[in-house]
Order: sequence, then C-alpha cells, then structure tokens
Amino acid sequence: MSKFEKHTIFILMLLFANLALVKAQLPLNDPAWLLQTEAEGSEDFNQALDTNSRWYPRFPWMTNYSQLSSADITRNTNLLRGAGDTTLIIKADSLAEGDWVFVDPAPDGFAQHPHEGIHVCYTGGIIWRKQIWNGSAWVDPYDFGYIEISAKYPSGYWPLWPAFWMFGQISCGSPMPPIVYDNEIDITENWSTVSANGQQTGTNIHMGNGECDATIHGAVEINTGFTLSSGFHKYACEWAPDRIIWYIDDAEVRTLYDPTGVSIPQYPMTVILNFAIAANDAWLPDDWNGDDVTPHGNETPTGWSLNSYGQPQNFEIAYLKYYKLEPDCSADLTLSSTSYDRKVKKTIKTSASSTLNFNPSSPSASYTLRATDAVTIDTPTGSNSVTINPSSTGYFAIQVLDCPEMP
Repeated sequence: MSKFEKHTIFILMLLFANLALVKAQLPLNDPAWLLQTEAEGSEDFNQALDTNSRWYPRFPWMTNYSQLSSADITRNTNLLRGAGDTTLIIKADSLAEGDWVFVDPAPDGFAQHPHEGIHVCYTGGIIWRKQIWNGSAWVDPYDFGYIEISAKYPSGYWPLWPAFWMFGQISCGSPMPPIVYDNEIDITENWSTVSANGQQTGTNIHMGNGECDATIHGAVEINTGFTLSSGFHKYACEWAPDRIIWYIDDAEVRTLYDPTGVSIPQYPMTVILNFAIAANDAWLPDDWNGDDVTPHGNETPTGWSLNSYGQPQNFEIAYLKYYKLEPDCSADLTLSSTSYDRKVKKTIKTSASSTLNFNPSSPSASYTLRATDAVTIDTPTGSNSVTINPSSTGYFAIQVLDCPEMP
C-alpha cells in the first residue's frame, strides 16, 4: 500500500520507473480542469468588446475612461479589432507635440510639485474584467484556477509596458475606515528592460499580510528562447491556495509554493490586460514633470521615442481562458472503477477488491487523483490489480493539495 498525505505535492515518478516523464497536469492534458464560460470569466476576443457586462476600458481604481497610466494617457480608442475581428489589439502610440495632454493637477508621484501639471505625450489602453454577482454581493470574478491567454507581445523597445495581471483589494487591520491593500499576481508583465530584450518576460507577485504590510516576492524574468513579437504564444498561471505556478506555452517557468498560504492571495481577483509606457525609460519632452525619468542603471533608452519609427506598437490577444477544478473536499472516495467525477476529494483510495487500469493513452484520457488529505494506492487482493500507466505516456499524477475554493 502506498499513501500520500497532506502538504505533499506529488507527481508520480518515483514509484513507477517506467514513467520516464510525467506531464504537467494542465487543462491541455487533464479533463478535470473545466473551462468556464464567458459569463464566468473566459473570453474569445472575436467580437466587439462587451463593456456592458464584462469589461471596463479603465483601471479598477479610476472612474474616468481617460487617465494617466504612467507616461501615457489610457484611452478606449486604443482598443482595436485585429484582422478578421478575431483578436483584441491594445495600442500604444505617441502624440504630436500639438496634441500633448496637459494633466493638472498631476497625480501623486508624477509631479515634482503637487500642484504643477504635466504634459503627457503618449497614449495606451487597458481593460479589466468587471465584478460579478455571486448571489449576495458583487465580487471579483476569478478565484483559484488556471488563467491563460494567447497573445503576441510587442518587444524590442525600451519604454513599452504591456502586461497580463491579476488584481484584488482587501481590507485588513482594525482602523475605521479599514486599510485597503492591493494584492497582485503579474502573470506576464514586460516592463521596459524586459520588453527591450525581445525574448524575456517578467513575473511578479505583491501581497499584503495581516498587518497590511507589503510582502513582495520579487520580479523574476524569464528567458523564453523566442522573440515575443514574432507570433502568438500561451502565457498562463495556475493559482491555488498553496501555490502559484507560471507557464509559457504549457511549460512551467516559475513556482511559488507556500503550504501555509500566507504568501498566496486568498481572495477573489480580477484580470487586467493593459499597455502602458514606462516613464523612467521613455524619451520625454522637456516640460515633463515626472519624478522618475532616469533609465535603469547607466543605460540609455533607444529605439522608440517621439517621432521615431515603429509606432504605434500593438499588444494583441486572441483569447483568455479560465479553468477551475470542481471541489468536493468533504467526500471520501473509494475507487472501484476509473470512471469518477474527477472532483477534488478529501481522501481517495483504491479498492482492494477491484481491478483498476489507469492507462491513459492520450491527454483526454489522463488521470490526476486529487485530494486534500491523502491518496492511498491499496494492495489488491486475489486476482485483482491496480495498473498504472504501463505505456509510459506520463498522463497520470497524484496531487495532495488544499481545497481549491475560496474560504
């Protein structure tokens, strides 16, 4: 009998030597992941953007549809349709000098003197997913699950700042009014130097703990091995109560695991797709009043500036897919057949009096036994047996994880 208990992440490789490679248990190869509808959080950007019930073309903390992002003004006119109306394009561009936008008063952090305005010479765009009604309150639409986009990122220029990220606000502490802290998972955030590299993408996470202090796990830059602007690629994040795993083209590129859940967002979040211009790496006009106009290190931004070639630049998104695992976390399951509901159970064990054959021949037939407390492979009796993947496809795994539903 083999038993795997709580707070063990186990991909079944060690017990069965003939499993040369265990595939990541993703929606691509695991039917336990259920694709959510567009009303529930997915989106095929093959029609006009639904700004009535699904998307806002502004930041969650703003009320206007034209506001300062960084070195740019975000405009809903920068949300475009791709060829054949099959994609969403978020455009960034520069303005002729006569079209610069004067912002007065300047927002905090942008002006050297709080009451001085600034001229903005770039434009960008943004969308964020609206809240949904859960039966008793309006809440952010995404909780634990797998979130993926197919996108073509612009790259090769210094000040570009396209990003795919998750955002949520929580109240913590006891002051009145309570302190509001922002939680953030940056799935693919290509800030300035990363964008200029052409083959890198950035990941990050920002968290607030119970005392409302920031705990930042830090940016990790990923070398993809391909030029981001050359074509569409998949960028994804698996978010669970005890882990965050980043993926590019179905390959794991970063993992944050915390069995306590303290450093993992535990509240619903929204998804944001935006394209800004980073102020500290852009060529700015002489009357720019921003605080941060110095490039990183001693480097000089080149290649994308006012009146230069290569404008506008586009961040193009083909789809957003949101998948969830179904919880049944109080149930104990004894498997007498390999046909079961695939939900996350409290415990799973195989029946000693049954013959079981976990032999997936393709992704659509794969098996992942998921439980919150324990998974037990019992010793068969008599002529019964448990066969696990003799064809070595790798499409079998055991995961012992926290229940994938919000507290």
